[in-house]
Amino acid sequence: MLLAQIATWLLLFFTNQPQTPPHDFHSSLADMQYNASTKSFEVILTVFTDDFEAALTASLEQERYAHLVLSIFGSPTNPNITQRKYEMIRLDESKKYEPLIQAYLSYHFAIIKNQEPKTLQYVGRKSQADVTMLYFEIPCKEALKGLIFRNSLITELYEDQVNVVNLIYKEQKKSFLFQISQTEQPLEF
Repeated sequence: MLLAQIATWLLLFFTNQPQTPPHDFHSSLADMQYNASTKSFEVILTVFTDDFEAALTASLEQERYAHLVLSIFGSPTNPNITQRKYEMIRLDESKKYEPLIQAYLSYHFAIIKNQEPKTLQYVGRKSQADVTMLYFEIPCKEALKGLIFRNSLITELYEDQVNVVNLIYKEQKKSFLFQISQTEQPLEF
């Protein structure tokens, strides 16, 4: 089942269709490589654009993003953030939503030490057909032992969300599979 989902996702990824085709499963794919000279993980995360837009829109109603709502939309007519309704975010070429994207990624895609996520450094994004590639780095100067890896992207919307991370660390390769039932794993080889 999972292999079929990944194969279908890859087929959709390489199909240049101008509109997002409906899909029955939800997934993301991250390629993550440790850069020893900068002591950081460099990440290229690929998500279905429509799913990511839906997740960003839903995040606007969460208290942890309240400060960003003000900077994006201005003063609210309804001061209770959880009771406001927003139109669907549509990612375009503007930089309007970049702070929200960084905050969302920082919470949902994290390397954690002593229950504190490491600071994510968002670099940018690029959309192609029905997917968006997100580029960012996560500094990590210490050994991996004791670190926790979180990837809960879009699991707040879709119970069938599958997040795959292919990691290269000091010439070793490992893949991680995250689902709603397991959004955190030890970052070990």
